[in-house]
Amino acid sequence: MRVSFVMLGLRDHRTGGYDFNMRVAAALESRGHTVDRVHHETIAPRARGRRLAGSWEVLRRVAAFRPDVLVVGRSYTFMVPLRILLVFWRLPVLYLVHHLEWMDSPRKPSRSRLALVRWLVGRGDMIWCNSRATLSGLSGMGLSPERLRVIPPGFSRFEVKRSGESCRAQPLLLCVGALTARKGQETILKACSMLEGRDFRLVLAGSAVEEPGYARRVADAAESPSLSGKVSIKGHLNKEEVYSLMGKADVLLHAAPWEAYGIALAEAMWAGLPVVASRGGAVPELVTPGVQGFLYDPSDARALSEKIILLLDNGELRRRMGAAARSRAEELYTWERTCEEFVSLVEETACGQVRRDLPCGPGVATADR
Repeated sequence: MRVSFVMLGLRDHRTGGYDFNMRVAAALESRGHTVDRVHHETIAPRARGRRLAGSWEVLRRVAAFRPDVLVVGRSYTFMVPLRILLVFWRLPVLYLVHHLEWMDSPRKPSRSRLALVRWLVGRGDMIWCNSRATLSGLSGMGLSPERLRVIPPGFSRFEVKRSGESCRAQPLLLCVGALTARKGQETILKACSMLEGRDFRLVLAGSAVEEPGYARRVADAAESPSLSGKVSIKGHLNKEEVYSLMGKADVLLHAAPWEAYGIALAEAMWAGLPVVASRGGAVPELVTPGVQGFLYDPSDARALSEKIILLLDNGELRRRMGAAARSRAEELYTWERTCEEFVSLVEETACGQVRRDLPCGPGVATADR
């Protein structure tokens, strides 16, 4: 089977969604399918970061490849010409929705913006989403629940090297995520400034290039008198460096006002860290309040500080919640399970059409072929 996989953005950001797309594309190839990956590195340089040129490049690539099924990883900006063609070209389409970006923005999306997204995503014969929270958001836009499928992302089961003994006198609080407004580091710094003289260290690990203005505000707040000497901003780290930090940390802080899934949460829980996180989006699907950690209302710095204090003041509570977090993480999807179910979904999307030349994957009904 020939699969066109469009995953093009205006910028070449190596996000969790990008990692997901590359993993499942590789899984399709390992199943014997031929995949044309249309993304920032594979299109013509003149089309990179340009809406019009990029849109025509996507159209040209897909039309030239003549796929049996089209998989689209968001790519709203570049899909309009191809979406128009798909009115006449009966090509099976699987649309991927990693994130509803307006859910964690203070600005409400315009009706025209929502209408465009609904029009683009609505062309999907099947629509993949990463959590029940994302599914609920899509259902609220009027998309049929019958076409929506939830397959959670996996995460790497890394070797955990705990070194918590050195952190007991001065607990280490860790936040992992790009320094952007949607990750909420300003809320974390405000909450930590309210910790009433308690001894702690805070490490912020994440790229500062996506929103330089926000990153500067975070850096300035970290130098405030109440936090002076307590905060370290590490910038972008590779996975091994993040895992090492998780082995040294005592608590993971996560302040995104709305989270579509939360790979950093899953990884931290695997490392045995209790979590203090905003209850927005899919976080309650991973964290049960009072069991693996605490949840608080989005952007409520005072509530966040109160939850942090509970863990700072009680080492036994940290250990008990950390153990519960590890147990919960062991129940979550592995990458192997995610890729297996995703490949079957792509095959099911293709076989959902009356096309006798397409193979069906495991568990796919063949009555219509």
